[in-house]
Amino acid sequence: MLDTPRRNMTRRRAVNRGGDKYESRRNKRSRRLGSRKKQKKKKTREKKITADALESLDGIPSGS
Repeated sequence: MLDTPRRNMTRRRAVNRGGDKYESRRNKRSRRLGSRKKQKKKKTREKKITADALESLDGIPSGS
């Protein structure tokens, strides 16, 4: 394990842990974090401005 290239180390470690030889990326991440679960980042969505909301901003009545 001393002069193995870096890319082999994760695979080697997976074997040592009794895991799959070719470990998926998700597995790798979960092992790296330990017990801490990966948290999904919440996407902030912009609220769509409706037509009447726009008109109320402009101060123009929608009727006429």
